[in-house]
Amino acid sequence: MGIKKIETITVVITNHNRPKIILPVIESIINQPLNDIAMDILIIDDASTNQINPNDLKKYGEKVKLHRLSENKGVHGARNIGIFLAKGEFVIIADDDDPFISNSLQRAIDLIISLNDYLKYPIFQLTRTNGRMPKYYILANEKHFFEKVFKGDFTPIINKRVFLDNGFIYPEYEDIKQIGGEILLSYEIAGKFGIPTWNHTVAQLGDADTTINRLTNPNNWRLKAKQFAKLQELEMNYMRERGFDKKYPDYYNFKAKGLFIYTLLDGKKKEGRKILKKHLYFSYFTTIIFLLISYLPAFIINILLKIYRKKST
Repeated sequence: MGIKKIETITVVITNHNRPKIILPVIESIINQPLNDIAMDILIIDDASTNQINPNDLKKYGEKVKLHRLSENKGVHGARNIGIFLAKGEFVIIADDDDPFISNSLQRAIDLIISLNDYLKYPIFQLTRTNGRMPKYYILANEKHFFEKVFKGDFTPIINKRVFLDNGFIYPEYEDIKQIGGEILLSYEIAGKFGIPTWNHTVAQLGDADTTINRLTNPNNWRLKAKQFAKLQELEMNYMRERGFDKKYPDYYNFKAKGLFIYTLLDGKKKEGRKILKKHLYFSYFTTIIFLLISYLPAFIINILLKIYRKKST
């Protein structure tokens, strides 16, 4: 067993202009039974114009605190502030539209402290309802991401002291501040420490098709295409700088394909065809297909992407 029990936890939830959707999530966390662990919730309101009503939180007393930002920091800037302000020694990063599964959190903590050396890791991962992995437990390194071992979404639990002492932060790129890009942080931590990851589901994924603000909502693929394209580019740069583009060419090609598609969705067809020529490695026939796609209207490409994603999940 681990040499020290976890005594305090803070759940950090960022929120921007979604004052009602967060309330069921808060309720699902408050109702988690925990053994000898003090838990509080810290909501970081990211300069919302449609703010959470403090009266909706009064019944929770000191267990739920609201911290408002005077300027919009984006999802990662808000998370970083939340981690810094959190009272808990461990910090759970929760989304404001993903309620927690009943009685799931104590099991998650038990899994973490079952590791003899758990105090050395900056971050841990547990599945959400769409998360999949081939084993119940994996100590993830970079190859697990580049070989697409993990599918879907995962909930991170942060060991605050180790995380901050090693200078880790969620990446705050201005170009992608509304979509995040936590995968870049995952690459870095997985390469240096490894990330203990369990196939234990702690949160229910919000419905992307009905939740308009959710990044995976198909409407956002066009609205935020420029930011999604930039994220693919940042991931490709990360791989090239470390030689991973040669070691994991399939994953690099997968990211280049994303860069190509999102560039087209952003309306930059000529630039998209340059990406096709420079970065993508396909058979002659497949290259012709992608070239033809580049001449389609953006809304048609968006429909094709939605069909492709549904078939691949």
